[in-house]
This record gives sequence, C-alpha cells and structure tokens, in this order.
Amino acid sequence: MNTNEEISEQEILSIFVEKMETHGVTQDKVCLSINEIAERIQSKKNKSVDLDELQKLLNKCKANKCLEQNFMDSGEYDNLRLTTKGLGVFKSYQYKIELLHKPSLLQKASDFFDSIKGLFIALGSSIALFSAIITLLNYLNNLKK
Repeated sequence: MNTNEEISEQEILSIFVEKMETHGVTQDKVCLSINEIAERIQSKKNKSVDLDELQKLLNKCKANKCLEQNFMDSGEYDNLRLTTKGLGVFKSYQYKIELLHKPSLLQKASDFFDSIKGLFIALGSSIALFSAIITLLNYLNNLKK
C-alpha cells in the first residue's frame, strides 16, 4: 500500500498539534514514536499503515526541520517532537485552507445583491406600475378637455 499518497506531512504534523491541544501543552512537551503516529493514522483512516512509507514521510519532516528527536539516545523514530518551525508550517497551512474556503469581498457583495434582487424587482415593478397609472390618468384627463 502506498501511504505516501494517502498520508501527507500536514497530517503527521496535525497529530502532534491535536495531542498538544488535547493535553493543553506546548509543542516541546509532546513526544511521539513512529508506532504511536501509525496507530493514530490507522484509527483516523481505518487502514493499515506501511511503516517504511511512514518512515520516508517522517524523514522528510525531519529534513525540513518540522520534527526533531527529543533525546539523542533513543531510536531514530522514537521521541519525535514538533519544532517551532513545524508548528508554524501547520498553522500556515490551516490558515491557507481557511482562506480558500472563506468567500472574498466580491463574492460576499454578489451574494448580498443576489439575496435582495427580489426587492429590486418589486421596486422596479412598483415604479413601472405607478408610471403607467400616472400616464393613464394624464391621458384620461386630456380626453376630458
């Protein structure tokens, strides 16, 4: 199974952030091993995770300085923690996603005018009706003279 297509660096970073927020601690207090990360991914996706592919993703995160080892004497994929840069990358990505789903000012204006177009139609129809009545009354008034 190629988990590289299914699991992204952002998902790995999100696991650390979720644990931070759940326990109310900063990123330097959260350490996870590759097995814990795999378990969390498996519970989210209900699919098995290939540890070799996960190692490649973790290496990428470590190379980009998003993750680091907390203790040097531990295994290469044990006691991983989120760096300040990794937290910034995660938050930046989340902000980007929010902006993509947030309507622009032009879209908001368009939606507003779309929601009140019935009022413009009613107002225009009323003006046309009153103009027709006034024209008809003037015509009838001129016929009497």
